[in-house]
Amino acid sequence: MTTEVVVMNKSAVAMAADSAVTISGGSQSTPKIYNSVNKLFQLSKYSSVGIMVYGGAEMMGVPWETIIKMYRQKLGSRQFERLEEYANDFFDFLQNDSSLFSGEMCSMFLRDHILAILEKLFHPLEDILKEASQSGADISETPSKLVRVLGSSLAQAILSLKNAPLIDRADGHFCGQLVQAVRTFLEDHFENLTKGFPLEEFSQDLYEKFSAQIIEVIVKAFVVRQAYTQQISGLVIAGFGEKDLFPATLSYTVEGVYKRVKYWRDEHLSGSIDVTIQPP
Repeated sequence: MTTEVVVMNKSAVAMAADSAVTISGGSQSTPKIYNSVNKLFQLSKYSSVGIMVYGGAEMMGVPWETIIKMYRQKLGSRQFERLEEYANDFFDFLQNDSSLFSGEMCSMFLRDHILAILEKLFHPLEDILKEASQSGADISETPSKLVRVLGSSLAQAILSLKNAPLIDRADGHFCGQLVQAVRTFLEDHFENLTKGFPLEEFSQDLYEKFSAQIIEVIVKAFVVRQAYTQQISGLVIAGFGEKDLFPATLSYTVEGVYKRVKYWRDEHLSGSIDVTIQPP
């Protein structure tokens, strides 16, 4: 668990973070704690702006420390009038610098996102298969139930995403790219993606019947202000722009998606207020 603190008054801002990270999973039988991880950085060498990281220590396979160092070099001595302009410029760098995320990394994260969404969509079908198995019924006699339940699951997902706020830059061009990328990826890899699913023998037929809706849900999930995987990070940016009268703190949630990150601002606090305690 990360502990991070920002203390502000009308004249100054101080930032502090712990240095512990817990890594679990893989071949490790028990979680391992490392106590030498840096989560607090200067965003600029020439201005009073800092950045802290919590949650995921990497973004699409690249450590945040590396990303921030690369941005700091690119920023150089440039300065902005407002703190929010530093944040905007940093996210422009994340979105547009072609050296950050390789094609292989983008494909890997596309796969992870699609698999996470498919698992959520197909999860309601497991109860049907378990019921058929426990009753001794022939599973091959249940396809109509699978079609009905998956159709309902997709309709609910589309409805819940319909009015969800979109991330910045969820324009037609990017959404068109996503639709093509997701469709191509599913056509090439759907069989491998669903290996091990409880309904593996039915998954291809179900995909062919509902492919348009499945692609719609996946693309929408990529462009709304909601996290659909565990691979998310939190960023806290604090300090002054050159014309800011008071310090400020901006907090963001960031998630890697295909060829760019998606992010949204969670909070904007100013040092002009008296006292506040804000959890991440």
